[in-house]
Amino acid sequence: MARQAVRLSRLSCRQRHETRFSMEMDTLLYSQSIDICPNHSYVEDNKFDIRSDLMHKKPTQSDMEYTQTSPIVPKANIIVPPASPNDIIRERLLERLDESVSRKLTLISAPAGYGKSTLVRTWIHTRGKKAVWISLDTGERSASLFWRTVAAALLAEYPAMRETMDLRMSPGDSGIDSLLSAVLELVSKLSDSCVLVMDDYHRVSNPLVHNSMSAFLEHVPSSLRVILISRNIPPFPLSRLRVSRQLSQLNTEELRFTMEEAEELQRMMLMNPLTAEELALLEEKTEGWAAGLLLAFMSFQDRQDVGGYIQAFSGSHRYIFDYLADEVLGRLDEQLLHFLLLTSIADRFTAELANAITANQDAHALLDRLEKSHLFLIPLDDSRVWYRYHHLFVDALRSRLQVKKDAGTIREYQRRASRWFDQNQAYDEAIRHALQAGDYDWAAERIERHLSMLVKNGHELELMVWLTQIPLAHMVPRSDLFYYQAGTLALTGRVQEADSLLNDALVVLGEQQRVLSDEASRELTMRMGMYRASIAFYRGDIEAFVELLDRNREGLRLFPSIVKVVNLGEALLYRGPIGFGGRLNKMAALSAKVAESEGRREAIHHALQGHGLVFLADLYYERNALDNVKPLLEMALSAQATPSGLGVWVPAIILLSKLLEASGDRKGAGDCLHDAMKELDQLQTPHWRMLLEARLVRLKLMQSKTNEGEDWAARYPMLTHESASVDREYVHVTLARIWLMQGKTDIAIRKLRQVEKAAFRADRLGSRIEIGLLLASAYDRQGKKSSSTEALDQVLRLAEPEGYVRLFLDEGQAVRRLLLDRMATGLESSIRQYVRKLLDAFEAEIGMRSAENRTDMSTEVDKLTPRELDILKCMANGCTNSEIATILFLSPGTVKRYSHHIYQKLNVKNRVQAITKARELQWI
Repeated sequence: MARQAVRLSRLSCRQRHETRFSMEMDTLLYSQSIDICPNHSYVEDNKFDIRSDLMHKKPTQSDMEYTQTSPIVPKANIIVPPASPNDIIRERLLERLDESVSRKLTLISAPAGYGKSTLVRTWIHTRGKKAVWISLDTGERSASLFWRTVAAALLAEYPAMRETMDLRMSPGDSGIDSLLSAVLELVSKLSDSCVLVMDDYHRVSNPLVHNSMSAFLEHVPSSLRVILISRNIPPFPLSRLRVSRQLSQLNTEELRFTMEEAEELQRMMLMNPLTAEELALLEEKTEGWAAGLLLAFMSFQDRQDVGGYIQAFSGSHRYIFDYLADEVLGRLDEQLLHFLLLTSIADRFTAELANAITANQDAHALLDRLEKSHLFLIPLDDSRVWYRYHHLFVDALRSRLQVKKDAGTIREYQRRASRWFDQNQAYDEAIRHALQAGDYDWAAERIERHLSMLVKNGHELELMVWLTQIPLAHMVPRSDLFYYQAGTLALTGRVQEADSLLNDALVVLGEQQRVLSDEASRELTMRMGMYRASIAFYRGDIEAFVELLDRNREGLRLFPSIVKVVNLGEALLYRGPIGFGGRLNKMAALSAKVAESEGRREAIHHALQGHGLVFLADLYYERNALDNVKPLLEMALSAQATPSGLGVWVPAIILLSKLLEASGDRKGAGDCLHDAMKELDQLQTPHWRMLLEARLVRLKLMQSKTNEGEDWAARYPMLTHESASVDREYVHVTLARIWLMQGKTDIAIRKLRQVEKAAFRADRLGSRIEIGLLLASAYDRQGKKSSSTEALDQVLRLAEPEGYVRLFLDEGQAVRRLLLDRMATGLESSIRQYVRKLLDAFEAEIGMRSAENRTDMSTEVDKLTPRELDILKCMANGCTNSEIATILFLSPGTVKRYSHHIYQKLNVKNRVQAITKARELQWI
């Protein structure tokens, strides 16, 4: 059976389609569907050349292409900004940086306009430092994209290492562990010292990025030092670095311009320098704020009453800047001001983009003028192709643009920018500008066309933001987009939001019907039937769900994507929205409904493909009907492992390994997982591989092999730092299991409590049962009997109505002992009957495994009977003969006789030797 899964996966497509399904295999699920088969081929480039034709160079295709590590990473974002002859050499701060890089992290934090980036750029160029620079932008919402950007920047500086790296990660944040490990592996191979600079780190808002940065800093080798430039203190723990003297900080107070530095700046800017008194007053008014000083000097040109002008400054930096910006902008000629205002709509731009926005061809000359006038224009690469404005300056420009131009005109500028970015394959920026232009149909069409590429490159969170900006009337006709949004909400546990979205869509569809042709109206009616079926499914209304499907067979045939299931990352299929959160009764009710009609079976197979097979196999497994599981898994695994089918294939493999273990074949269970991981290695899907690794770790932990669990956790340092979430539940619970085996009970309980809260919010009943059992065992180990009993009682109340069995059996003898203890106390009749059923299942399993002479049992001694094994377990837990008698409903004399038999079979003389021998044999 272990090898059969892989053989089955190699069946031909024709063989798979010719396979017949039995009535018991029929079930229907719904989730989102995306047909990710775009005809767009995204261009990749691994050249990081620096060109010298400077100002008048047009952006080539290579300037717009992205790196081979596969994220959307503009090259301008991963190149050290070029040196400028206008930079002030602030030697006192350069020396501070010389000292700081002996530590892991240098944090430079101050408000905008204090010269943070300029300081680090100047230090790199004047000191000749080897550096990797990352300019973070508003798109850095995904942790996957964040670390892909880091990898791209490192490989840009060290291209020779590209062959050793393979960073084609799975979509989104799900592959963050493998990606972080890959980046750490990359930096561990650096042959020389290097500085990694992350500019504008305050733009990062994703907690997963902060958690992963904390893990990265903890494990970063001495060959790499990190400089973070931010407007605020990053929200990850710095105390450990500070205590270990691995943190250096520069703040606002240190970055303020001294009088000497202000004098040097004015010598560069002014033909007629200020008096000492005027300069002192200016320094006092601006408090050494670099942006304020620079704007002030620019506004002094050709002004007579400089002293009175300086006296007029008042208020905070924000007001000073606005005041000075107005003064400076008011003195520009109309052509240059028009250029500044229009180009301010873009976060970054080239001369060609500027020409497209302004509908002129003079951008090169105007950019030349702006550079020479020191007007807050920042080049982003050595070849002077890409530029941006200082953040404060661009805010001032955009504010003035709102005053100068009407909303319709501004939307036209945004539309021009979106078309230019689209023509140059920068699709994320094209979509952002289209949305700002209110061009919703065009934006929706581009998102739909490039959906797979955007997901692959880590833009899931931004996609959800974009989709909320598009009115439903523009999105509902594009079912892939609508179901990406609704399905993502559901798959992350936000079922009520998905329900609300679907209801709103029905209203929109009803309104659209009034103005449509008969044919279009009929099509919409069928879609509405499918939408209503979706709503019924999410509500768990099986009767309405099946009835709507029966009434809309033609709609199901025409629009199968509406009910096709897509599992994007769930290891245990039945616990997510696909399996009603682990509500076995609903799974069974739906399966029974499906089996009532031949036509219904055909329709459902058309929509479900392999998900229904795993769905039903899970149901049989959890209710301990193991003989019914294997045929279903054979059918599910008959399909080859492909990236689009792993949502079925991986959960089926995990369930197969559980089935083999439950049947007493632990070796086969391990072989099954190893074979599957070899298959996945060819597909480069680290998230799915990680789930199989986690399952293998659980298998090893049941054999008391904690070292393999420790090694696995060490490969994924991110796990310890990140917050719990349902989409990472399986690996988080696996980590908690490792900690429990290591005796780290307190931190394991904290992790389990976090995951439990996430499971409760997502309404994952099956997850709450597993976590509750682990908590009951953990509290028992700590001697907290009342907490253990409370946790166990909650589990029993949740599990009894659904008929769970295997979840208890798979936890082994620790849970069995808890159930025995609980039977000795007061229980309500229905729960007592349920516990008796579970204990009978344990007895049957122990007898079966003893009869099969399992490979992990010793053959050197006679096998213990189930009752003798119970007594031995109680001995190991420190129970006296009287306590054992009470727990097992025996007399003390009977316990004594059993103990004598145990000593004889183990060839030992006393209780201590018996416990030691049993542990050596891994019986307890």
